[in-house]
Amino acid sequence: MYSKLLIPLDGSKTAEQVLPFARILAAKLKLPVELMDVIDISAMSAYIASDKARYLDTFIAEGERVSREYLDEIAAGLAGVKVSCSVIRGKPADAIIEHAGAEKGTLIAMATHGRSGFDRWMLGSVAEKVLRGSHNPLFLVRVHAEGVTVGAAMIKSVVVPLDGSTDFGRVSHFAGQTGALLVQRHPQHLTQEFSKADRGGRIYMDTGRNGYSATFAAPYTVRAKPGAPVSAPCTWEEVEKGLVHPRSFALRTIGDRITRVGDLWKDLLQRGISASELQSAFNNGPFKTGR
Repeated sequence: MYSKLLIPLDGSKTAEQVLPFARILAAKLKLPVELMDVIDISAMSAYIASDKARYLDTFIAEGERVSREYLDEIAAGLAGVKVSCSVIRGKPADAIIEHAGAEKGTLIAMATHGRSGFDRWMLGSVAEKVLRGSHNPLFLVRVHAEGVTVGAAMIKSVVVPLDGSTDFGRVSHFAGQTGALLVQRHPQHLTQEFSKADRGGRIYMDTGRNGYSATFAAPYTVRAKPGAPVSAPCTWEEVEKGLVHPRSFALRTIGDRITRVGDLWKDLLQRGISASELQSAFNNGPFKTGR
């Protein structure tokens, strides 16, 4: 499946919001981690005055030293995981694509935005370029202003927005096929047993929600419970800090919630992808059985 988890960082706390997800991925999939920083020499040159150009090599060496110390510090916070660090010269997106491409089983995990400046690269544009140019599997984390960088994330549900180009039957088949393969790969952690008594503490891969006549609690749905609780999208920070629970929002309060934070899923369907493309990637990519 995967042989390594590659985490590009740029020294910003924003980019580090991928780390909670990296911790759980590395632990659950038993993957070694490689932390990576890129020294963009061309960008560095643009910020150096012409009369200081002769010191460029010194600036580059200092940048590499600072990057190594930074990555070593991050590595110290990944307890129980085998970690290596790499500082590479080049254009960030190109360097990430080339470095990851040397090993097909490398899973790239990165945040969607970072900071720009003399010693920072714009991770938003870099992530897009990596997404379009890399043949390696990619795990992207959408960051937000109050995101956390410590601890391990809890992934309870996976929502994949589709573009409507694939019929219901093929979508349902793909969901079941994906769930079955994940259970086959990780039987100690995952199960498709419907009965709670038969799950043995494992995570239930509920792909049946994609079946005909199946129902689920859609966002902003009122539940048939005392107090009329309402299901609502939440941020990872709210979940990780225990700020929300199944009864946090109700019919009387959900309006205030939306006024305060907005609709967290407002652009979800605008990012829809083709289920046929997912099926093709499943059949021919690193998820292929026996590959």
